[in-house]
Amino acid sequence: MIISRLIGGLGNQMFQYAFGKAISVRNNTELKVDITHLNSRYNTKSMIFRNYDLDIFNLDLKIASKEEISQFIMPKGNTTYTIYNLLNKFHRYKNIVSENGNGFNEEYLKAKDNCYLIGYWQNHKYFSEISGIIKKGFLINDSLSESENIFREIANTNSVCLSYRRKEYLQDKYLGTLTGSYFDYYYKNAIELLCSKTSDPVFYIFSDDIEWCRKNVKIDKKHVFIGDEHSGYKFKNKFKLMYSCKHFIIPNSTFPWWAAWIADSKETIVIAPKKWYVSDIKYDNIVPEKWFRL
Repeated sequence: MIISRLIGGLGNQMFQYAFGKAISVRNNTELKVDITHLNSRYNTKSMIFRNYDLDIFNLDLKIASKEEISQFIMPKGNTTYTIYNLLNKFHRYKNIVSENGNGFNEEYLKAKDNCYLIGYWQNHKYFSEISGIIKKGFLINDSLSESENIFREIANTNSVCLSYRRKEYLQDKYLGTLTGSYFDYYYKNAIELLCSKTSDPVFYIFSDDIEWCRKNVKIDKKHVFIGDEHSGYKFKNKFKLMYSCKHFIIPNSTFPWWAAWIADSKETIVIAPKKWYVSDIKYDNIVPEKWFRL
């Protein structure tokens, strides 16, 4: 059995599932996920509470029990939690695979059965050998009901998923890169680059702050704002609309990253930010080599 710890929003959980699935397939064993951290509501100043979101997909995935998790790591609330897990952190027990740094490390792919995975694993190389399995698992098979007209438009045009990520990014000291002059530079040049490489694009604009986009995003090309009424349960409908597009301009966010990766084909144009973090942290591994970076 492989247990993958889930942390963060849907995009992060998808990476953690994908890496765990790759390790489980390599070892011909079962994958389970630990959602203890997601269920925790311990208040910290910078904490953004998340929920378990992988249930929007038809994955054959089970949640690890407290007893199964405790074979590797003590749950919060246990009196020995702090001491046990500090020892684990510094001694790195062989049955815990903990990501160290942001770069791709092939050694992690050698993880054996009966291990617990801790990390973000934000690199397609961690699951490229089972990319077909991952893509199939993340497809939304349900109909879009009230969003069917938009879905047909996207399917029948040279559609571009143009994403804007705002809200918590405005205060995030690590991820808030697409602001100010870089924000203007990135989107202006990304739109120009995409238009130079394809004809008659229609820009479908997605955002966690769509009303801000309606007021501030100015494009002299045909475009459509995708309102919150198309989000669906845990953004299920929105995700299907996004990955149904033919081309992508994404921000430094894992949710649109996954939409672009799922749709990626020989004809797909994907443009992503050159700088993923505000700071000078080296973090260029998340963007596949074939994508354009600005």
